[in-house]
Amino acid sequence: MDIEEPKKVRLYPQENGVHAIRPRKYHLRIMPKINEILRFSAILRMEIEVSQDGLDEVYIHSKNLQYSSIKLLTSDGEIPGEIFEADDYEKFTYKCSFFTSEAGERYIFEKGSYTILFEYEGDIVEKDSGFYACVDPRFTKKHFNSQSMTFTRAYIECESNEELKESLIENSVVCSTLEPVECRSIMPCFDEPVHKAIFSVEVMVYNKHHIAISNSPVAQIEEIEEGRLYKFEDTPLMSTYLLCIIVGKFDYLEDTIEDRISTRVYTPSGLAELGRFFLEMATKALRFYEDYFDIKYPLKKLDLVSLHSMHVRAMENWGCITFFCENFLMDLQSESSKTVIRSSRTICHEISHMWFGNLVTMEWWTDIWLNEGFARFMEFLALDEIHPEFHVWDQFINDVFTSGISQDRGYRSHPIEINCKSPDDIDSIFDSISYAKGSAIIRMINAVMGEKNFQQCISKYLSLYKYKNTRTKDLWKVLEDGSSGSDGQTSQDSKVDVSFMDQWTKTKGFPIISIIREISDENSQKFTVIQKSCHRNDIENLWKIPLNYITSSGITGDLILTERMEVITLPIPESDIIKFNHNSTTFCLIDYDPDYQESLLNASATLSIHNRLGLIEELSLIYKQKDRSSLNKYCVEMLKSIYETSFSEQASNYYLYNSLCSMLGVSLLNDYIPLIALQNNESNESFNSQIHIEKRLNFFQKHFAELFHSCDGFNTNETEYLKCQLIGTLAPWLLFITKDQTAIDQCKEILLRVIEKIVTSDPSKYVNEFITSIQSDIRPCVYIGGILSKDETIEKALISYYKNHRETLMDKGYFTELNSLCIALLFCSGQESLKIRSSVIKDVDINEASLITYIHISKHILNDFVDKTFRHEATFKDIEIQTRNFLVVSNKLNVNFSYTPEPLEYFTQITDKYQERKEEIDEKVEFSLEGTQQLCYDLSNANAQRKYNSERAMPEIIELSDFIE
Repeated sequence: MDIEEPKKVRLYPQENGVHAIRPRKYHLRIMPKINEILRFSAILRMEIEVSQDGLDEVYIHSKNLQYSSIKLLTSDGEIPGEIFEADDYEKFTYKCSFFTSEAGERYIFEKGSYTILFEYEGDIVEKDSGFYACVDPRFTKKHFNSQSMTFTRAYIECESNEELKESLIENSVVCSTLEPVECRSIMPCFDEPVHKAIFSVEVMVYNKHHIAISNSPVAQIEEIEEGRLYKFEDTPLMSTYLLCIIVGKFDYLEDTIEDRISTRVYTPSGLAELGRFFLEMATKALRFYEDYFDIKYPLKKLDLVSLHSMHVRAMENWGCITFFCENFLMDLQSESSKTVIRSSRTICHEISHMWFGNLVTMEWWTDIWLNEGFARFMEFLALDEIHPEFHVWDQFINDVFTSGISQDRGYRSHPIEINCKSPDDIDSIFDSISYAKGSAIIRMINAVMGEKNFQQCISKYLSLYKYKNTRTKDLWKVLEDGSSGSDGQTSQDSKVDVSFMDQWTKTKGFPIISIIREISDENSQKFTVIQKSCHRNDIENLWKIPLNYITSSGITGDLILTERMEVITLPIPESDIIKFNHNSTTFCLIDYDPDYQESLLNASATLSIHNRLGLIEELSLIYKQKDRSSLNKYCVEMLKSIYETSFSEQASNYYLYNSLCSMLGVSLLNDYIPLIALQNNESNESFNSQIHIEKRLNFFQKHFAELFHSCDGFNTNETEYLKCQLIGTLAPWLLFITKDQTAIDQCKEILLRVIEKIVTSDPSKYVNEFITSIQSDIRPCVYIGGILSKDETIEKALISYYKNHRETLMDKGYFTELNSLCIALLFCSGQESLKIRSSVIKDVDINEASLITYIHISKHILNDFVDKTFRHEATFKDIEIQTRNFLVVSNKLNVNFSYTPEPLEYFTQITDKYQERKEEIDEKVEFSLEGTQQLCYDLSNANAQRKYNSERAMPEIIELSDFIE
């Protein structure tokens, strides 16, 4: 039997340090046409360097491009060529051959420089990656009442209205997102990170309202008969996935740094002011990184371009970072502080890539963590310097450390350095291992080396490899060599052995360290320390573990663990309790013996917030498969102690507070959902469980109300970010579960005050009064609380706000405000609200609602869609989107939607109506019956799993109730 040879993946890998062929420069002229065809044509001159005699083919990457001409340009003239698919390589690899005679004699390359000329065409796609088109949702919302319409669909909807078609084209954008391997869909190229080249880009713009943006500054705009040709300056040496080309209508804000760097935020037309905060953020981040890395930003400009459609939050194209605009265009008065912090992190993340990833790039995708792990670490470092009031290092433990641990212990775990054998494997490694675990490993090295030494070594690494490619071993070499002093010589004191880090990046999983105190006296404590892998079937791995500690009296120390079991004696008196893994700097979990854990938990009040948070998160992860009774009891006690402190102290405990609530299963829904399900079950067992759950809920209702009232509730005028987040977290619970009348009355009072001010003010300031008068974190709940107060004046005012200012909110990009308003209106019951309910439901993005709010509106939203379907008013696209939303939120909740209509029964009703109506359905309706059926099956399976998990959790719920008085 013949065994098929594995196909080659990489083009011209290095042999003896040299690539047989590599690109030097791409001269690209691209002409994208935004019309009914959505095509582009292009001319590319590719300069290559050949380092080996006797080659007669040039291998390149190409995807869905149609070539009209391929020529080799030589001093003797043009040599015609042909392009063929390379059967011995992975897909989208082609070989170019050139023929010196009609007999088909191939041109033989000698060492030297050559230029190949390609003329070709390709498709502008509509899938959010590659070279794609998207439409401003304000336009489609206004004309077609849809925020998610493709250009092609919108163009068809315009029918014979030529003026509307012109307006559609004006409000459309063509842009590129090419990571990891989509540059081949815009131009033939060597589409691998190691093949860096210079790009000289020219872009043809046909619409008078549009401009072109690329990686480099505009060198010249040439007016020609068909439009304008934008010619850009040459880029530095860079990898293909960093190329960026954008054509569309934009406004911008601009700043400069020392007359060297122009920083701009490009926004859709009319939304420039919503980018001001991030322009300031970008400028500060750029300055921070220049100082930290001690390397000047190498380009003349940095653009931040907001796009209406992306499959990722942002993309770090060199000099031209792109962002999904709904996450980044914001009026600080209309957005929650949580959103502001999350988006600020992303800005810092992407700008750090200008050094880590762009200036120095991984050689192959195996080392993607060198890009993403570093960028995730640096985003926290930079943001903590720029906005210390955000307390982002506490968030690191909540979001990053815990996320990395959770994925690394699961069945989908993989080493940080994972061999990508095919381009199809690349997307799968953009996950929590590369981002979260990668950044936690970097943070661990930073702690081992010391911040200053680490910083100097990173600067040295970037300087040594700028405009080059690296592998993980190159980083280790620089870190081991240490940093240089002021005399340029390496100090012996700066050298740190980090060779052991190889195991942390080449092995999946992490160590769980068991700590058992054996003997203690007034002078010392003796421990037995045992390490094992988090994966039960892994009995081979033995880590070298840097482990620090802090005591209840503030003494710190460092250890290096090298044995599977070892005994350590620390000169710490018995009365001083030791917390190992100080600040959670080591990527591991600590499993204390029960007696010592009890002592540590009792003494935890002496620890910093950072260490208390780390302790709770670590113990939570350790105890997932264990008896949690002692830990649950401690969490309840700690919550009680938080409630008893002043509110300013409570706000500083925000991340700890959230972790405690999350661990106990009371954050928003995990108790409330089983309670709803149990209320419909008359068995004695369910009745007893319901009593226990209600007992547990009463405890938190009482303390939530006390905490809320202690801070003057919704009337707070504070602008502290953590305090605002805490109030925003409490509010939905108070409104929906405790039905706290004080909270509802406060909402009513605030809204009546705002309404009175609006009545007596300039009508043009209507929107501004609502947004500026109520703090952004609490505004969604104030609207809902006002409606729940049953006050007719409030209901009429909010309905009027929606009906008369909906388009203003969309035009100004206040999508979050519009969504908050719509969610509140779904709680109205008057006749006027019913008239607009259909429109309101279409405007709601349920993924943006708090989960507990969603629970209260989900059932009637679904029923409304079923009802509309039976009345032939809902398109099947609407129903498909709604079904998808239910699946997304169901997975978010991790609970059982046992009280909503059964998805498969619902689907059967839909399909029956579909069969009755299919002759009426317009072919333009984009509805996939098969896709919707699969979503319903998925949702049903998810529900079954949720129910199973809920039943297994009942004993623990009953157990915990014993600790709550």
